Amino acid sequence: MKDEEKGYKFHAAGSDENPWHYECVEWRGPEDLLSVTFTKIGDLMEGLDYQILDEYLSPIPMEVPHRDRAHERSFTCRVWFKEAIRRLNDSGLFVQCEDVNALEKDLNEKACAVEYGGEVPRVLETKHAQPWP
Repeated sequence: MKDEEKGYKFHAAGSDENPWHYECVEWRGPEDLLSVTFTKIGDLMEGLDYQILDEYLSPIPMEVPHRDRAHERSFTCRVWFKEAIRRLNDSGLFVQCEDVNALEKDLNEKACAVEYGGEVPRVLETKHAQPWP
């Protein structure tokens, strides 16, 4: 993914016609009208490509993980995102994130600031996730 304007989107998608399912699709982030901000939270080692991430993320069930059931009523793409970050952190290869809830809160606050006209750049940084050294 050396092309800064093109990459892959890994996410849980769903609609009334199509229940929750995993997608790995080519994506041109800056052109996506639904994208509010961009934050680099991890990195691929030299020689790896998006397919290795797909191997880690595609098995995530489309359900609320056991550890989240006390505070998540139903499955959403946000719930999937948090589990994805946990799995990538646990791999020790892609994303180092010790507190996925702090990451979610930070990203949500920054995205809301951008969406509602705050003076925040569209490309953001977070102290709650970074590539492994």
